[in-house]
Amino acid sequence: MLRRYRYALALLFAVAVWGANVPILKIALREVPTSVANAFRFSLSAVTLGVLGWTEMRRLGRPFLQPWREHKAWLIALGVLAYVLYQEAFILGITRTSSLSVGLINATSPLWTALLAHATNTQRMRRAGWVGLLVSFAGALVVVVGGRMGHGEDTLTGNLIVLFGSVMWSAFTVLSRRLTGKVPAATVTFYEILVALPVLYLLAVPDLAGFHVASVSGATWAALVFSGVLSVGLTLVIWNLGVEHLGPTATGAYSNLIPLATAVAAYVLLGDLVSPVQLVGGALILGGLVGMRRGLVR
Repeated sequence: MLRRYRYALALLFAVAVWGANVPILKIALREVPTSVANAFRFSLSAVTLGVLGWTEMRRLGRPFLQPWREHKAWLIALGVLAYVLYQEAFILGITRTSSLSVGLINATSPLWTALLAHATNTQRMRRAGWVGLLVSFAGALVVVVGGRMGHGEDTLTGNLIVLFGSVMWSAFTVLSRRLTGKVPAATVTFYEILVALPVLYLLAVPDLAGFHVASVSGATWAALVFSGVLSVGLTLVIWNLGVEHLGPTATGAYSNLIPLATAVAAYVLLGDLVSPVQLVGGALILGGLVGMRRGLVR
């Protein structure tokens, strides 16, 4: 039981980092193109996770290349899902919608996780779970489509991009259970990011021509380091450990708290306020997720 509390506290730390990451990245993206920022922060993440993964494998007395030789296909699939499709959607969405909308839409991740877990027989749902899922889905529609009323078509586009990313992250959360317990968390995350890096570099090439490193402020570099080392580094290890020890659905439920962390960070760093549409949609999302969890069959 004590160990479960330890993982719960670690996941709460991850939620706080991810909530702050959205407004922090919005500040950084004023000076750095999205694709360049993604390539830089994931390079930092790969270095961080490479050191942690090598340390883990050495402690276990296993060759560092063993996971790649034994699980190459799964590592490639999971790397594309989480660190190409989700992360590109996430960072593109940040530039096209508000910080809180990003947090609220990402809060639907447990919804898609539970749906995929049900479809793959990882975890089933009763009728109450399906009712909660529909309520939460309605809340997601309010947030996504409601952006058009408040901020124009560009916000709607950004919301849809973030929603696509949320579904990709949920697929990753469910499928990553295939490797949990077989490969240490830092090592598996390192190889997944290593798969994504060549794609992220290629996406950054068109923006490098007009990018001047000297024009980037120290605060922006600090924001990218925060995002690379913590948000897509240490916290991803924490997430994989949560999936391994608490299960995909229980771990996915911690995403419910990200909107709160995002709202607080966005208010402190950007002065963003909560709109009525976001309040209604957020209440439906979180209320539906509570009902959905009551309908889960263990």
